Amino acid sequence: MRAAERESPLRDVDVGRVAGLDGLRAIAALAIFLHHVGFWSGKTFDGAIGRYLGRLDIGVPVFFALSGFLLFRPVVVSVLDDRPLRPLLDHVWRRALRIYPAFWVALALIVALTSEEFRDLGGAITTSLLIHIHWPSHVIGPIPQAWSLATEITFYASLPFMARFLRPWLRTRAREARRNALFAFCAFCYLLSVFFRIWILGVDNRWTGAAVLWLPGMLDFFAIGMALAVARVGFAPGSTARRTIERWARPAGWWWLVAAALFHIVAQRMGLALGLDVASWPREIGRQFMYGAIGACLLFPLVFGDGGRLVRPFVRSRPMEWLGTISYSVYLWHMVFIV
Repeated sequence: MRAAERESPLRDVDVGRVAGLDGLRAIAALAIFLHHVGFWSGKTFDGAIGRYLGRLDIGVPVFFALSGFLLFRPVVVSVLDDRPLRPLLDHVWRRALRIYPAFWVALALIVALTSEEFRDLGGAITTSLLIHIHWPSHVIGPIPQAWSLATEITFYASLPFMARFLRPWLRTRAREARRNALFAFCAFCYLLSVFFRIWILGVDNRWTGAAVLWLPGMLDFFAIGMALAVARVGFAPGSTARRTIERWARPAGWWWLVAAALFHIVAQRMGLALGLDVASWPREIGRQFMYGAIGACLLFPLVFGDGGRLVRPFVRSRPMEWLGTISYSVYLWHMVFIV
């Protein structure tokens, strides 16, 4: 969603554009597309290739980490540099205008022209508002993949409250102390998500399948992007810490090879369930951790490194940039063509 880089909770703040993120968004969209192709064709349940297809839902955590980085970054600028926040209603209006009209058009056409339908009136209302994941009976609707959009909407809604909590809390501290407190806040969000997911998987009742999709259950992915945003804004270009981070991020190809190795492990070596089945909660927590690590390895060298000789040129190529700009449309419509 390219507009996320232009639309922020801040007014008149230039947070800069990080090249290559549209291409990474394209990769995530393609992964989700192939994941659903594998499931609906049955290939997910057929041997080693199927296990790779079954884990291409990694695209969703990558999207969440991207959103965490892009949308928390203006909040970091506001907190660290005392920049003004965009008015709350303005922020809500801009995000709603970015998400809902295209979603409503897709939802209306899919219901009108295909066999997809709402379970009941409650499902129609909650799905239209993108709050349906908070009711177990409404999680799956005419656009099944819209659960992740509902989680994103919750994150968008939480950002102004995060900012309005963090700014007064940290106002009297020095900039370095503010930066360290923001890192601590990101760590808190990550751990909160881990403990919430352990708790909800341990409870294992009718709410579990929905609750793991709520923002607390996915906040660890957003927190990874949020922490990268704190580092990008908090360490000034040319500083010793920034140069060290950039040196570590420079071999982008190696970071992406690590991501590929982790993906192989999570697909072939962890004994995870395929399709809609769920493994034991320790394995699910392990999967969640590995997905976050993969997302971090993909995003980190783009945020801080030069992207290397292969990675940055690939993600900045015209086809990848174009696919990244239309990723929201691909997200909304791809299941119709698959099914």
